[in-house]
Amino acid sequence: MEFERSESLRFNYHNIFFSYYFNNERSCTQMIHDHMLVYVYSGELVVEENNQRKEIHSGECVFLRRDNHVSMTKQPKNKEQFKAIFMIFSRNFLREFYQTLDKKSYHLKPTNTNRA
Repeated sequence: MEFERSESLRFNYHNIFFSYYFNNERSCTQMIHDHMLVYVYSGELVVEENNQRKEIHSGECVFLRRDNHVSMTKQPKNKEQFKAIFMIFSRNFLREFYQTLDKKSYHLKPTNTNRA
């Protein structure tokens, strides 16, 4: 388990991260290498992707797809510090998970990819 403390707390346990920031805001720009699901417990997460800005508030989730360049700003909202859980789904994890599914029970139908 990883633990850092400076202006923040961050725990990493098997690609599930918990983040807590003490100061006003923290910004980063990064390439998302694996699919990621983010649940904002408190505060606000601002995600900018392809010139679109999306605010994710307390109690909301956002899915960030892999191989994508995003800018994230983690900031307090209504006097609540930013707290969030980041779940990273690596390709190996998804492949292993998919292998455990009973595909026959999902009754998946092929989709028509021909578009007029």
